[in-house]
Amino acid sequence: MRHRRAQGAVWVGVYGTGTLLRLDPDTGRVTRRIPIGSWACRVAVDTRAAWVTRDRAGELVRVDLGTGRRQRLDVGALPFDVTLAFGAIWVTGFDAGTVTRKRRMRRVDVGTKAPGWPRCIRGELWVTTPNGVLRIDPRSGEVLARLRLEGTPAEAAAGPDGLVWVTDKERSLVHRIYAKRGVVVNSFAAGPGAYSLARVDRAMWITSFAGADIRRYDRR
Repeated sequence: MRHRRAQGAVWVGVYGTGTLLRLDPDTGRVTRRIPIGSWACRVAVDTRAAWVTRDRAGELVRVDLGTGRRQRLDVGALPFDVTLAFGAIWVTGFDAGTVTRKRRMRRVDVGTKAPGWPRCIRGELWVTTPNGVLRIDPRSGEVLARLRLEGTPAEAAAGPDGLVWVTDKERSLVHRIYAKRGVVVNSFAAGPGAYSLARVDRAMWITSFAGADIRRYDRR
């Protein structure tokens, strides 16, 4: 299950039922249900549409938020995550070792299996892998840097401190990276199974994959 907040609502893809849900952010009440098909996985939302990956179907589904009309796009085997950046939709291929740019279809071989979550960070595309993180030029598709990390990297995000934060699900850590030099500044414990993270103002919020809490880290 993956959620995104947009247009005053929270959008959730439910993997088991293959449904995209619209939730009221204040009450948590489901206000709309849109059938996507089995294996509705990750969600990205812009002002006009929601984009949902279906990993086993090899599809990216575009859902018009006004009409509910669905458009199905073939993106290859096992699409994992989706993000919107630089005027395009970026989809990682878990089994193929690719990052696919949609609107004009283009596949970029990143030289590793199971690329994870693509994220736009300060004008570049960052993608986690099973043993590290990649920096990719969004225009040329060139891999600018490969930074090896131990454990199981999950998600990368821009921190309020000017560094890139990467969660490590296996070792319950967060790594802080100085992007220009490609070095890890430090690592710290961030709850059991540190997983997804998001910046809100001057704080970072991190979910616990193996726990039952969300942790907030304020910049000092």
